[in-house]
Amino acid sequence: MIFYPTHLTDDFEFEYFKNVEEQFFKIDEQTRLHGLHFKVHEPKGIVLYFHGNTRSLDDWGYVAQDFRQHGWEVFMIDYRTYGKSRGILSEKSLYEDSERAYEYTRQFYEAKDIIIFGRSLGTGIATYLASKHDARLLALETPYLSMLAMVKKVIPIVPSFLMKYTFQSDKYIKDVRIPIEIIHGTNDTLIPVEQAKKLSNINPSNTNIVIIEGGGHNNLLEYRIYKDWLSNLLR
Repeated sequence: MIFYPTHLTDDFEFEYFKNVEEQFFKIDEQTRLHGLHFKVHEPKGIVLYFHGNTRSLDDWGYVAQDFRQHGWEVFMIDYRTYGKSRGILSEKSLYEDSERAYEYTRQFYEAKDIIIFGRSLGTGIATYLASKHDARLLALETPYLSMLAMVKKVIPIVPSFLMKYTFQSDKYIKDVRIPIEIIHGTNDTLIPVEQAKKLSNINPSNTNIVIIEGGGHNNLLEYRIYKDWLSNLLR
């Protein structure tokens, strides 16, 4: 119900992306992470981007241009089993791999120049990471309260102890000390906007939420309010 990866062969070439470097992180003999580092001339900083639950970097890489046009580099990884990443997927491994991605960006940037950005599924991973590390800010696009809350929405009778993945953003956001930016649409049929509102109320002194009237789960970029929101946080 959660993961819908696209798998890429080792020799796949991202020839349609310009000024990008592939990065590989060997975890063990069976496990490696693959990421793309999108570069710009004289960057303001870097966006550490955690993507949604479908596809892989050959599709998600196009998102990088939304940030690069504002002068920001982008680093994004594929989760294990996605794209060229290999290994056994688990919630623990997702969190551990987010730490490795953060450590990679810290080779080039101070924490104040790193934006942690999560989209859909990636908002839970981004929130965890921001609860453990310093950064410029945490940005969450179409976030959920927790995976437990999501499952209860679809299958109310499922007990929490049966769930392999919980992604408790509602727990981790309490420990986030950096500014939090949330954006969500009122017509999101996958993740209800009410979950974003509840999430924003957990750490209200740090959080700003923008609601796009009529916005869905995959079309927020089409709205002027989204473009303005993104432009403001990348200033």
